Amino acid sequence: MNDSKTDGAIPQFRGRSHVADTFWPEALVHWGRPYDVGGSDYVVIGEYSTMPLGDVVGTRVVSVALVPPVRAAELVVVSEGTGWKVESHGPRPVVDGERVHKSGFWIDGLEHGERYEPLINSWSADNHEVILPSNDLLMVYGLVPRYLADGTVSWDDRYRPVYDVVRCRSVVNTSMDAPKGRAFVEIRREYFSDYCSLKGCSAVAFYYEERRPEHDASILSALHGSRAEDFQLPGRLLNLQLPPGRSVYCQAWGRAMVLAKGRRQVSEEAKPELAWPGHEGQMTYERAAREWLYGYVADKVLLKYQSNSAFTIYPESGGVAYSGQWSVGYTNRIGRNFIRVELKKLYEGCPPGVVAEWHSHAVDPSVAEADKARYGDTNISNRARSFVESFLRLTKVLFWLSDRLGLAFTQEEIGVYSSSDIEYRGWWGVPDLAVHGNVALLESSQADFLRRCVLLQKLMEALKPAPLRNMLNALGLPRDKTNELGSLKLLGALCQVATLTREGGYHWPEESSVVASAWDSRVLLQRMTSVFALGQLRSLESHRTDTDFDDKFAKQCAVFGIDPAGHMNGWGLAVDTVYERLTADLNGISDLLSSD
Repeated sequence: MNDSKTDGAIPQFRGRSHVADTFWPEALVHWGRPYDVGGSDYVVIGEYSTMPLGDVVGTRVVSVALVPPVRAAELVVVSEGTGWKVESHGPRPVVDGERVHKSGFWIDGLEHGERYEPLINSWSADNHEVILPSNDLLMVYGLVPRYLADGTVSWDDRYRPVYDVVRCRSVVNTSMDAPKGRAFVEIRREYFSDYCSLKGCSAVAFYYEERRPEHDASILSALHGSRAEDFQLPGRLLNLQLPPGRSVYCQAWGRAMVLAKGRRQVSEEAKPELAWPGHEGQMTYERAAREWLYGYVADKVLLKYQSNSAFTIYPESGGVAYSGQWSVGYTNRIGRNFIRVELKKLYEGCPPGVVAEWHSHAVDPSVAEADKARYGDTNISNRARSFVESFLRLTKVLFWLSDRLGLAFTQEEIGVYSSSDIEYRGWWGVPDLAVHGNVALLESSQADFLRRCVLLQKLMEALKPAPLRNMLNALGLPRDKTNELGSLKLLGALCQVATLTREGGYHWPEESSVVASAWDSRVLLQRMTSVFALGQLRSLESHRTDTDFDDKFAKQCAVFGIDPAGHMNGWGLAVDTVYERLTADLNGISDLLSSD
């Protein structure tokens, strides 16, 4: 046998074995181990690689195919030959006379005419090897391609949704002077298992690999002085060579079990029959519809959907929808941490996997009621809405003030958002506002608390300095005293001038110029302390490793009445406190700056 693979033909086993059945040369020893050990979320189902293995050059070709279970068990132990790569009638088939082209891809089996279904399609053309996922595999799960900048194509299950179900880099150049490369197809493990189960087959890897190590004593020992030898071993043919004037050479054709039996992990045959806390026995759609039942679910179920823009979350009700394909509706919030869902609508409008996901967070109704009794009936969405409304009220008051001072700033120019637009869209319909409705778990970490402070500060920083500075100048403050102030300090200055005006018995804002000369930037108003403390907490979020972090953090928390020692088990209630205090203070500022 010469030192190159046969071009797709079934290898012919010949020669006699001088080695143990478990023998592998060092460069190919990885094939002596299990093909898949479950160490990754993905299983490689196709590969063509010219990359070196360590410093050993060579080529690897792998094609995983579906094989009936009994036959699969036989393939990995018998020494008879099979195909080792995906075959097809092409490329560029010659079709004469009355004949027609027959499409398809297969791997040749043990018997003449026996064929196995590969999970990839592949072909060679002009020194390029092409491998792609099987169309049937992609179709079964309704996968949609997404093209990445590095040339990888990711296939997404947009129904569930699960992203990167199949990943593929489809072409490798095999020219002698081409850079080394690797084409591959890999699939998420649960989909791989599910597909094998659907097809009622085992998955077997058919492979070819050749390597050219500089030295391998085991190869020299196995050759027993021969220049070349074939070894007919269980599940494989091993060819070893000692070419004249060259390093040793080894190549192998073989089969390896990838998955003996799959199981249904993705596709469901029917809506799951689940036992919901508070309802004895198994729950079905028919029962839920007949008895008009509800389930109680921890709001942490929403965490899965918060970071993905494909989902629409309705924080005030606890509902969620996905791209018009399904929705969890007919929900309402219970207490601080729970959602009540009508089970009939859940079963009716959602895929089985979504039903199972919500069920995994279910609790007995008494748990939700106890939460309500302990923490009240105000949840994070209520607090978020109140905070957003207090900010919009402030910018609306500033719009009024701008108008009274003869300035022409709109509410959007002052604070980005329009009250009428937010009322029309809903605050949860604006991404930068919707994040305030994200779940605030009781067990939130200190880092989570600080990240929430960053979100709050981001909205406060929507206040633009130019309109505020112009208002102060119109009230009588010299421009040179306001030029260096940021938006929040400018807001504080407006509050100081308004306080001086009202305490002096003058009309606000018409007579404010009378007290402008008494303005002192060093005076801190109680209404502004939480606003400035929030800014400090936002800065601390990126300085958590500083040696004085704990002292600075505790000082700013104290402004809100928060003792860090009281939140060792979670910062969720501290998040509540910050929202409530900021909301109250922003409303107080609006009251101060409003018309008499």
